[in-house]
Amino acid sequence: MFMKKWILFIITIILIICGCATGTGSVIVHSGLSLDEAIADAAVQINDRSEAGSKIALINFSSPSDGLSLYVLDELTANLVDSGKLNIVNRAEIDLIRNEYAFQYSGEVADDSMQELGRLLGAQFIVTGSLMEISRDMYRIVIRVLNVQTALIPVQYRADIAYDNRVQFLLGRQDVAVPAPVPVPSSPASRPQRTDRERTVREYTPTVRLNSVGASAGTSFTPPWLTGAAFGTFSLFNNTFFEAGFDYGFLSGIDGLTINSYYPYINFAFFMPVMSRIDWYAGLGAGWMFYNYSFDSGYELSDSVLAMNVNTGIIIMDLFNISYTFRTNFASVSNKLSLGVIWRFNKGGSNE
Repeated sequence: MFMKKWILFIITIILIICGCATGTGSVIVHSGLSLDEAIADAAVQINDRSEAGSKIALINFSSPSDGLSLYVLDELTANLVDSGKLNIVNRAEIDLIRNEYAFQYSGEVADDSMQELGRLLGAQFIVTGSLMEISRDMYRIVIRVLNVQTALIPVQYRADIAYDNRVQFLLGRQDVAVPAPVPVPSSPASRPQRTDRERTVREYTPTVRLNSVGASAGTSFTPPWLTGAAFGTFSLFNNTFFEAGFDYGFLSGIDGLTINSYYPYINFAFFMPVMSRIDWYAGLGAGWMFYNYSFDSGYELSDSVLAMNVNTGIIIMDLFNISYTFRTNFASVSNKLSLGVIWRFNKGGSNE
């Protein structure tokens, strides 16, 4: 009888334990992790539950410190980029939109505002998160993915992390030494980890480059009245580019006179985003102007001259190009206003 009671007691304890485990199975909370391990685990879940090629923007992480919020967003971005499965929106683009909405990385932001940011960035999903203190030596981190169109949450990750030296430092304890990051694979198959410095340089270096080909048409406000152009740009470094092009001018506007001009040129310009989907550039260069005047009487006049030019313009939606050019040969001046179309490629530069 005594043995039966003990067996019954043990079985009851086992059932209680199993019942507790299964009763909370719908909410999985990882515990005993470092901040870096939690971030890496969250990246794995996002990768595993997202369709390859999805465009994702890491918008916001709410915490008591801007430094901690930026750290989490940086490390999560680095892990997602390393996986190569998803398309991650560049930080420079996100910063431009965030500045227009005037909210911080660490502040609370309404879901509808973040959805609007996602739409402006052309993202299918946005990533947000938060950090909350749950005890004297433990914090809970939550990272979730939000569908921009439906507002549904396909991925939500939770973990309890220790209040270690790294978390203390990021929350403002400047007297605490920060330990070296612990390499954590972002997927079941280990891959080489990048250092903090490599990640920081990659994330904070503006990766804005103008590599393009295009064509335009415009007017020089003087004979020849119309100008067509074909051009290409190439960036060796962020925020700058070289442009090589060819202008062809025609339409004299004078009876009995035909004017043709040919102007191959090369420019060097600076380039930067100024607001959502609008980029500005300005530069200078030189070219050689060839022109021909042909009269109905049979008389022709041809000549060529070196010219300098200064140009500026804006690019809208990576498609339309509105530009103005001031040109001089130091004996006379001319202007050109044109509207064109371009095709951009390899916009991100060397971000890998």
